[in-house]
Amino acid sequence: MITVVISVIQRLPERFKDQISGYEGGARVPSCMGRLYESRSEGVPEQPLTPPPGIVTVNIDRSTGQLANGGNSREEYFIEGTQPTQQAVHEVGTTIIDNGEAQELF
Repeated sequence: MITVVISVIQRLPERFKDQISGYEGGARVPSCMGRLYESRSEGVPEQPLTPPPGIVTVNIDRSTGQLANGGNSREEYFIEGTQPTQQAVHEVGTTIIDNGEAQELF
């Protein structure tokens, strides 16, 4: 991998002329590698990833880890049968505070 990066830097020295040492060095590598991978994958059709048999995709609520019903969710993979079965519930509070005193709304 390092040989590839050095080769890219040698072929494109103008892109790295302002390079300084230290923390910035690591920050430049991802963009350099991104350009390299883009050039290598040009013209190659994108293939969607499909989970193997026995793996299911489920939308999970980020804050509770339960099944999402919209909002703050992300897609997670589970072995079939191990995925959460309960829906996430986000309760809306019914307590109001008026002049420093808490009161139930309903």
